[in-house]
Amino acid sequence: MKNLLVLLLLIPSLSWGFFSSPLEKCMDRVIEGTYEGDESRSYPAAKVCKGANKSVLKCMDKVIDGQYEGDESRAYPAAKVCKGADKSVLKCMDKVIKGTMKGNKKKTFSAAKICNDS
Repeated sequence: MKNLLVLLLLIPSLSWGFFSSPLEKCMDRVIEGTYEGDESRSYPAAKVCKGANKSVLKCMDKVIDGQYEGDESRAYPAAKVCKGADKSVLKCMDKVIKGTMKGNKKKTFSAAKICNDS
């Protein structure tokens, strides 16, 4: 019982990111990265992230890490090109990058655009 009480007291101090939905995670990434934390830009972030799922977040990771070399300020275009992505899009991206683009991860945005075509 004591352990449960201690845990309940600690929970508010933990990051709630673990409990966030993919939509919230996408919006947070766009707001923090592209809009430098400006919460007044939540509307465009919500619009580009609408319908986000785990595959969209993974696609964004691939695009930001590959094409944009980890530059989080490019979260908005990454979210835009990854909008609606699913597992098949991720598999397609991997194949296009490995095959046609000969492993060049700097072409990840193009691979997402080809495979997602949204």
